[in-house]
Amino acid sequence: MQLPTCLTRELYRISIFEIAMKKINLFIILILIQFAALAQSDYLITLKSDTVKGDLRILSYDQLDRVQVSNNGKKEMFKALDILTLNIGNEFYKPVQIEKSIRLMKIIKTGYLSLYAYRIDNQVTYDGRYLVKLNGDVMEMPNLGFKKIM
Repeated sequence: MQLPTCLTRELYRISIFEIAMKKINLFIILILIQFAALAQSDYLITLKSDTVKGDLRILSYDQLDRVQVSNNGKKEMFKALDILTLNIGNEFYKPVQIEKSIRLMKIIKTGYLSLYAYRIDNQVTYDGRYLVKLNGDVMEMPNLGFKKIM
């Protein structure tokens, strides 16, 4: 028994529509999985190119900053000397030497002349600014009267 041609065309259109909807649903699911993967925890990269993921806390005391990594109840400590870079909440930090201390500074702008933000003593926010040339020359950037210095 053969179906009329108008009915077979209608069934063909329905099957194409169902296939297209399945592809769209699969595409949406894959995008959601990708966003879930990007929303993973913070991480740091050591000088040995090891990536350590977990909840990161920057601890500033003495002459050397440290990072505490908490992962599944285990806590690890890393010195600023052992860290290449770290990411906390989509903000990148890098160890920079200030006088005789090494501090983890927030990267604001990178390039030949990089701009970093750092914590001023006894403060929680990154209000201080530091300019670092690619060759290693450094200069603290005061908040007021910067144009007069240059």
